[in-house]
Amino acid sequence: MNVWAGLVESLQAGLFYVTQVSGGGLAVGIIVFSLGVRLALYPLTYLLARQSCAHSRRLAVVRPELGRLRERYANDPARLVRETVAAYRRGGLGLVDKKKLLGGLVQLPVVVGMYSAIRRALDLDNAGRFLWIANIARPDVLLAALVSLLTLTVVMLSPQLAQQGNRWLALIPALMTFLVMLKVSAGLGLYWAASSAVGGIQAVMVRRSSR
Repeated sequence: MNVWAGLVESLQAGLFYVTQVSGGGLAVGIIVFSLGVRLALYPLTYLLARQSCAHSRRLAVVRPELGRLRERYANDPARLVRETVAAYRRGGLGLVDKKKLLGGLVQLPVVVGMYSAIRRALDLDNAGRFLWIANIARPDVLLAALVSLLTLTVVMLSPQLAQQGNRWLALIPALMTFLVMLKVSAGLGLYWAASSAVGGIQAVMVRRSSR
């Protein structure tokens, strides 16, 4: 058994255990287990979110200078690159946020593993209904709309979006979420909703801490 298969089977076993303990069916198990996994990652994601917020603030300070450099060296790309790198360094920034990249790579196996575990559980289990959803193994339009609205709310709460001032940009991930949710099962939509709910709480906490 390779590491990836072991991770997915462990997550699937945890999902089934939570489903049995909660006694509310697979849908409730997905919600409770997803919240548990997301909260377990919360210390890491909260730290990364605060660092990303600080990075955005420093970038906002440097951005006017970057604009002036683009105008000044529009006909000298090599010089523009050198001056841009120097401006980033003066602002205490790197061209790539290595901590954010590393944090994303650490979370990725768990996120993808959860999707795989839930998809397997929906194939093996008699998925059943949840609230108005007749079968959580199939897509649901209303759930897709609610999850996309939740995504919009979370993005709107993001400190980085507030710093940029381009509120309309929040519509892009919301629309993409809606299109994806129309294609995947409602069970995966419940996982997305639970994860987004914790993300919203995190966004509020980061905004408060950055004031």
